[in-house]
Amino acid sequence: MLHFKSSCEDYPSLKQLNRISIMVIALCFLPHLPVWSQNNHIYSNGYEPEKIYLQLDGKVYTTDKTIWFKAIVTAASDHTLSKLSGVLHVELIDPDERIREKKLIKLEDGIGTGYFDLNKDYPDGSYLLRAYTEWNKNFGSDFFFKEYIQVFAPSMKAKEDPISNIMLLEKGNNERRLTAYFDPLAIDSLHKKDLRIFITLDNKTDSLPLKMNEDNKYLLDYSVPDSCQFVTLKMLTKNLCGFTKTIVLDEDHLDLQFFPESGELVHGIRSRIGFKALEYSGKGKSISGEIINGRGEVLTRFKSNQLGMGSFVLINPDKDNSYYARLNSQPDSNFSNIYPLPKVVPQGNVLSVIRDADEIYLTASSNYLKNDSIYIIVSCRGLVYYEIKGRLVDGVLACSLSTDKLPDGIIAYTMTDNTSHPVAERLSFNERPEGRINIEISTDKDTYLQRELTRLNIKTTNNLSEPVAASLSLLVLNKMQMGQIQDTRQNILSYLPPTLVKYHFPFSR
Repeated sequence: MLHFKSSCEDYPSLKQLNRISIMVIALCFLPHLPVWSQNNHIYSNGYEPEKIYLQLDGKVYTTDKTIWFKAIVTAASDHTLSKLSGVLHVELIDPDERIREKKLIKLEDGIGTGYFDLNKDYPDGSYLLRAYTEWNKNFGSDFFFKEYIQVFAPSMKAKEDPISNIMLLEKGNNERRLTAYFDPLAIDSLHKKDLRIFITLDNKTDSLPLKMNEDNKYLLDYSVPDSCQFVTLKMLTKNLCGFTKTIVLDEDHLDLQFFPESGELVHGIRSRIGFKALEYSGKGKSISGEIINGRGEVLTRFKSNQLGMGSFVLINPDKDNSYYARLNSQPDSNFSNIYPLPKVVPQGNVLSVIRDADEIYLTASSNYLKNDSIYIIVSCRGLVYYEIKGRLVDGVLACSLSTDKLPDGIIAYTMTDNTSHPVAERLSFNERPEGRINIEISTDKDTYLQRELTRLNIKTTNNLSEPVAASLSLLVLNKMQMGQIQDTRQNILSYLPPTLVKYHFPFSR
């Protein structure tokens, strides 16, 4: 067993906040896990899951191409390459949730490679790549790797649509009817007789059989509620061949989501509220507006970034009032442009986390634990780095931590009462760029002829310009055509914090 402990002197000095008196006693420790050491690195043999990442050679494929991938399997706690599993299961799942192919990939020190040869008979659509180890199945699907790719036919020849002639008919009195024709022979040449249809509205699924009409077609005529924005239609033949299509009923639909700090708006406690605006296709949409109360009074204004995300502060939420977001600051907006915020709970706690330069400021607030002792547990990937004990003064406790005392990645801050019962939690991302590998790449020539041999020189160093070993993946693309897509796609740096980068960083530009 190794025990890690620090005194209060290891903490950064606390900065005085207005009208806040604070008293903090802090302990720093790591869980008691069996460990062993090699080459100045500490490895854990505790019962923890593995984390998986697949480096793909693209996001869009045609059915005559090959999907190449490199697999990286790490320990979930510190992202060191895992030696626990020797085999990785990788599945290619089609738009109808059928496993088209499955590969068993040999892992050596957490690294493996593989591919899927696509088939011209594969349907177009969004495919799921799923990867897991047998060990990871003990921890549920949260630790499975999942990524969607798009697959299309190489030719532009139009294919017969199995679900066609879709129409939405307004009948009046807020009644709408959805009609569509189904052609099961387009997906199953052996289909006969009745057809089973599944209709999903607002996360509720209905099923019904369809009979062939006089025109040898299967016609659906179904009542759709006026409030419904999306409908998913799926047909399934008796030979278990399926086809699914989702229809957008309102292209102007905006999904505006609110995320109060610590999960709830609490009566009398200042709270920061994050928001995200999504259009009908699921992409972020830039918005602006103002926050109003139930009397129409403007409390604050907000504006998102280009991805539709942002935040605002609600100073003193009242449990007896209601709050709304009104878009575009138009007082005469109709109700469709007004979105309700979560209701204010009469009793609760808020844990605020603010980063300023190299300091992280924590403020725990409660409207019922006025002068009680509480704990703030700071952890990352299951390892506890700090346990802060202090007493609330008039319902408030504040302290600060240094960013260099915490690892790179998502940090969980959990507030508990004096019985160790969790009462609030906050997540934040701690960025430590000094722990990343620097990659320099150069070519032996400025220009090349077609299929001419290309020699690349790749240099990997740490933040002290010292050379480090790395396992690299290389993907060469036309930057003018595909560079922007590569900049925004998921990569190993966004999926795994840079702890792993010390061992592996694929070059994909």
